[in-house]
Amino acid sequence: MSTMDHKTPLLQTDGDGQPRAPPNVPGGGVPSAPPGAIAPPPYSGQGGYGGVVTQQPHVQPYGGYAQVNVKPPNYMVLNVFAAFCCCLLCGLMGLYMGSQSDTAWDNGDREQSLRHSQNAKKWGIGGIVGGSVTHLCSIVIIGVSFGVVYGSRSYLQ
Repeated sequence: MSTMDHKTPLLQTDGDGQPRAPPNVPGGGVPSAPPGAIAPPPYSGQGGYGGVVTQQPHVQPYGGYAQVNVKPPNYMVLNVFAAFCCCLLCGLMGLYMGSQSDTAWDNGDREQSLRHSQNAKKWGIGGIVGGSVTHLCSIVIIGVSFGVVYGSRSYLQ
């Protein structure tokens, strides 16, 4: 019969509900390895896995709140869509602002990077809205002009 066949809990409670170690556990509550098993090495104080220590992200205090430095988005996909589908000029300006945002971030200028990122977003959204309105107006103008030209042919005859 092995030690795994027993159904007794590792920690039992006394009359007050306080945990107490069973009598077969040496060291007061830390069970030893079963016979024939290799016990893990004792804690050396070097850190969890082989002494590897990880570092938390850099956090700067700002007005009582923690501010984590995260690279702002450059909105390249939005501006490529705006350049190809809606308005070439606005899309290209948005792409330029997005690349300037990345350059400012690489140079360590967080505020300038945020400003360029916001401008890239404005150029992309403006290009999509402006291009869509322009396309709709041109469709209406072309439709009306064809209607006038081909609709008036019956009156000329």
